[in-house]
Amino acid sequence: MPEGSSLQQASGVKVTDHSRRPSLPYVGLDLVRVVAAVIVMLFHFSWWEWAAYHGKIPASVPTYPRLGLIFAGGWVGVEIFFVLSGFVIAFSAAGSGALDFVRKRFIRLYPAAWICASITALIRIIVNKEPVASIEPLWRHSMLLVPNSTWIDGVYWTLGLEMIFYLILFVLLAFHAMKWLEAVMSVLTLAGACFWLEALLTQLGVLKSFKAADISHHFLHGRFSQILLLQHGCFFAAGVFLWLILLHRPTVTRWCFLTLAVLTGAIEIFFHALDLEKLSGMANLPFAWQLPLALWLGSLVIIMLSVRRNELWSRFFRRRGVHLVRIAALTTYPLYLVHQIVGYEMMSFAFRRYSAFLCLVIACVACSLLAFAIHRFGELPLQRLLRKLTGLRRRDPLPAVSVP
Repeated sequence: MPEGSSLQQASGVKVTDHSRRPSLPYVGLDLVRVVAAVIVMLFHFSWWEWAAYHGKIPASVPTYPRLGLIFAGGWVGVEIFFVLSGFVIAFSAAGSGALDFVRKRFIRLYPAAWICASITALIRIIVNKEPVASIEPLWRHSMLLVPNSTWIDGVYWTLGLEMIFYLILFVLLAFHAMKWLEAVMSVLTLAGACFWLEALLTQLGVLKSFKAADISHHFLHGRFSQILLLQHGCFFAAGVFLWLILLHRPTVTRWCFLTLAVLTGAIEIFFHALDLEKLSGMANLPFAWQLPLALWLGSLVIIMLSVRRNELWSRFFRRRGVHLVRIAALTTYPLYLVHQIVGYEMMSFAFRRYSAFLCLVIACVACSLLAFAIHRFGELPLQRLLRKLTGLRRRDPLPAVSVP
């Protein structure tokens, strides 16, 4: 466990007692992660699976017109993941060397991706009868986590953004420049604020006279702006500023940039909700952006309370409860990667005999059990092997996972 002095040298910020690595895992952060993964899964299963058909729903697809509206905002779990990544990865990078950081991130990300991408590829080939020639490049891109590509499953789009965020931290570590992390996150926040302010002004009609609508549309829906972290960088930055405020020193500047990051994130959530309304052809969804925004803001509050009152959370859940929450959090990464296509196929198959609601329950339980099996019997052994091969000692005092 690194001492305060090593953290101070690595991060370039004044270290307080709160910044030492916790003796107990942050159970509140693990719990936020589990809830985020569950609402993303319920969003896909109860709403997006049938809403994406624009009203032309096949008979084999179960629909949830009422339940789906409750979880139609579950996509915001991804934005919650990004905030957690900003917090946890900044914490993890402090006191770490550049190569150790790369090894830790590689071992954390790739084993589950290899297993889940292979399972999804087999499902698409065997069940969907898709040609191997068309699936192979998608599988390969997913195995490599190529940031700007097409993947075996749409959920992999978030991992490319994680990789870009990791690249930023790697460069800072490689040049012994972690003291500039706050400045880099400030620039990232300002860039995102300008990007979304332009989009908002265009939406309101202010910039129409400047013919900015086409430019705005291109960037809003383009992967290029995602890769540059213009769309979602504010969420990573919010996590980093939470880390700086909660575990180092709460300066006025940090609070100001955290506030700006939160406001920028709120605009992104508003536009994301509008996009989903258009993509689904379902206008005027009730609480289309209000509910996801409330969920996201609530997660920020819980993150802050979790860090400040970690011992209280641990006492409340007790040792066994903390252990169970941690196991659940460890399964969220494979659950995120494997649930969508596998779950859709399970629901379509079960719908031949069971009610729509029972199909939803079956898919959620089965995907959760599959994710646990992937973690326990596939991901963990591969991680142990890779640690042995790379000579990396395990040090995991933080929340279970940091990627979607």
